Amino acid sequence: VILRDKAGKTLAVARTPRLRAPTDLVPKTALVKLRVPTNAALDGDTITIESTGTIPETTLMNNTVRLPSPLSVAPPVSLAGR
Repeated sequence: VILRDKAGKTLAVARTPRLRAPTDLVPKTALVKLRVPTNAALDGDTITIESTGTIPETTLMNNTVRLPSPLSVAPPVSLAGR
């Protein structure tokens, strides 16, 4: 998981645990914590899941979320269901 600012600069990176394949068609989720720099604005920044595996993605359309602007409180962001 990568947090990037509006300019594309990487602000934080975290590894995700392995997720079981959704053989039952129910999305699988995991909690990931990012250490965000204290001076990070976050408004309009993105969180992206980037796969390092050898199995190709069906789609990349659901791997990035843009944080809302203005962001008053840093809520947990879930990529499930997107």
